[in-house]
Amino acid sequence: MDFFSSTIVKNNRIIDFSINTNPLGVPKNIFNNIEKIIGVSALYPDPTCEELRKHLSKKYCTDISHILCGTGANDLFYRLVSVLKPEKALVVVPTYEEYEKVLVQTGCQVNYCHLSLNKKFDYNLAEILDMIQPDIDMLIICNPNNPTGTLYTLADLEQIISLCQKNNTYVVLDESFIEFLSTWETYTGKQLIQYYSNLMIIDGFTKTYSLAGFRIGFAMSCTSEILDKMYARGQEYNVSTIAQIAAILALQDEHFMRNTYELMDAEYQFFRTELDPFPITIITMNANFLLVYSEKEQMRELLLDLNIKIRDCSQFVGLSNKYHRIAIRTREDNQKLIFALKKLFSLD
Repeated sequence: MDFFSSTIVKNNRIIDFSINTNPLGVPKNIFNNIEKIIGVSALYPDPTCEELRKHLSKKYCTDISHILCGTGANDLFYRLVSVLKPEKALVVVPTYEEYEKVLVQTGCQVNYCHLSLNKKFDYNLAEILDMIQPDIDMLIICNPNNPTGTLYTLADLEQIISLCQKNNTYVVLDESFIEFLSTWETYTGKQLIQYYSNLMIIDGFTKTYSLAGFRIGFAMSCTSEILDKMYARGQEYNVSTIAQIAAILALQDEHFMRNTYELMDAEYQFFRTELDPFPITIITMNANFLLVYSEKEQMRELLLDLNIKIRDCSQFVGLSNKYHRIAIRTREDNQKLIFALKKLFSLD
């Protein structure tokens, strides 16, 4: 069996709800131009990703000099930490584990600000502000947060960033999931970067456009000195030619995100209705995933026996294996999940 055949068999065996990329897959605009993409694969990449940055600057109404591209959001986060070398950081948890991983690797002390369990993991603005002390070098917030779906208002973010600026605290805002919200422009911190020199926005094409295999992300800041240092920390040709072109084609696909919002709205309602009979509590449902709670023991393992894979949240700070993150997929796949749950809870 060749590589492609074995990959297809492997992927068809289990329906993976643990990976929260866009359920629509790769934008059609990329498929329609695949021959052209392959045709330029022999060319060295533009090390500055100038054409892609032009498209991003137009979309987000910012200067091209405010944008740096890299091989995914993680690459840019690692580079930022290596440049700033924070000694003490504050991370709002539970959240993406990679933040703490890279901070600890650089010898940084990590403090936690816990989201409110009793309020479905909403944030306490006063508590966050209180914990932003002068000795905090870096604050990391994921908005919407992974895995809780917690969504910060722009007004509250500005209060946080403003206080951080007074305390010389650098703010990293991860917006990898924000464009799954049809109203994302109301919440995005990208519109604040021109006003705050202590703010870095990190985003990418992995989640929104399902370009995980292409490895393409971008950082936004008005502080060119930091972006220049981050650029110098990476390889000269670190973003491949095909990744740059695929990202541009994704941005040009006018129908893709409209179709995404239609699907999300429909599947939000589907899950609200279909999960109601189960002893499962939906904690939050933002972006393209749900955070759920159930007293069912070994729910992840039992579903895996039924060829359904969900994310056990026990590795997230503040969560246990009673919490699970479930990605929103297509209606066909989502129905298979409900069918598996009926078997698991003997409701069929």
